[in-house]
Amino acid sequence: MADTMNSWEVIRNGASDVEHLIGHKQYNMAMVKARQTLEVMVNSLADFYGLETGDLKTTIDDLYRIGVISKTSAEHYHKIRMIGNKAVHEGEDSPTGANVAYHMLSQELYTFANDLSGKKKPLRKTKTASASRNPDDDIRPIRVRKSKKNSRIGEKIFIVVAIILAILLVIGIIKLITSDSDKSSKKENETEMQTVVETAAPVVQPETYPVETEPQTEAVVMGYVINAQTVNIREEPNTNCRILVQLSKGTPINVIEEVDADWVKIDLDGTEAYVNRQFIAEAEAVQDSEESPEMEAE
Repeated sequence: MADTMNSWEVIRNGASDVEHLIGHKQYNMAMVKARQTLEVMVNSLADFYGLETGDLKTTIDDLYRIGVISKTSAEHYHKIRMIGNKAVHEGEDSPTGANVAYHMLSQELYTFANDLSGKKKPLRKTKTASASRNPDDDIRPIRVRKSKKNSRIGEKIFIVVAIILAILLVIGIIKLITSDSDKSSKKENETEMQTVVETAAPVVQPETYPVETEPQTEAVVMGYVINAQTVNIREEPNTNCRILVQLSKGTPINVIEEVDADWVKIDLDGTEAYVNRQFIAEAEAVQDSEESPEMEAE
């Protein structure tokens, strides 16, 4: 139990360090720290459920396979792992990657705390490595007793669906035949019209001269950006709810809708979030134009 509490302190402090690094714009270090914190979390879960640990990817897959973590948690774990690997091996230093890693790590902290608090019973311990286990060994068939009433209802539904599909098929064939007929008629009309035009007397077109026009300008309208040094992105449109992530000044955001006079809803990597409208600004339109050349005097 002492080891579990020590791991929890390390994980919680790691998440705080990630948030601190993002606040100081040290995004590369924040992504690396998020991966290190995730590795401590995964190894703690594996030890708690008696699972041998291997590389981080394999251990995450084993935890999901035996039902310790959900599919969503497994996807979050792999996302944080890949962001951290990119920061270590490729020197990635983007605020978006750091914020995504921190957002997912913060969500999984609550699930991790519940798993190790005794609310979830430990699974059957195993001493074999993950590579030597057959995933089918953990699958148990579920027997479902079918009643005659359900069987009759299923037959009726099948008949209705078959009738509907047959009707749709007939309608599709009729539309196809009608479409082909319309195309043939249109083609014949076009052929007749072309014949009439070819036999008609040629029409002399008046000469046209090019008209000098002013060079066109192109306006590029930008979206919205963060307009404060560090802004809290929240789960609900109020200051009492949980902070999902912090974005720095100049970070582009996608505004979905205006909630009220103070808050707007934004799209945060596929998740709905909220930000106070006083901390965002609409980007300026950029005018791209070419200067007209000056004519030399004759």
